[in-house]
Amino acid sequence: MSNKINLVIQVQGENYFPAVKQKADFAYVGQLAINAPKPVENTKEQRESLSDIINLIAEDNKQLLQSYEQWRKTILSMVVAGELSREQLMDLYITFYPVQSNATVSLSTLEQAKGNSVIADVPQEREQQTIELLANALAGWISTKQIEPDTLFDQIERQSTISLR
Repeated sequence: MSNKINLVIQVQGENYFPAVKQKADFAYVGQLAINAPKPVENTKEQRESLSDIINLIAEDNKQLLQSYEQWRKTILSMVVAGELSREQLMDLYITFYPVQSNATVSLSTLEQAKGNSVIADVPQEREQQTIELLANALAGWISTKQIEPDTLFDQIERQSTISLR
């Protein structure tokens, strides 16, 4: 036994539909059909060239590095002024250590691109090296918005209040 299906296909533009004999039975189904959404086009990106996008990234990296350098100098100047000790920096590091690092840009990579040496040329005293590494980490976390500066400095204020008692 051979079961033949008599199927007729209609072509409407680039769409293919089966032809039906009793159109009234399927009229409601046609109303339910939803046209696929057209992809959203970002016209701004189309107007920008690749060099514009690269320049935008370079400018963002420059601002990030400037922020990092500013926070690093601020923290290190507090150490020089005696407002922060190595132990307090260590406590801050432990307190604010990010559970998950979301920094997409490595600050050491940005420093190298700028021409700064990441590895110290002159051997430093171990304590000074530890202080600088801790200050670098805290400044990096502030710059990449992993910690809020106000929260960090509130903690510093609490630490100094406790140490004065």
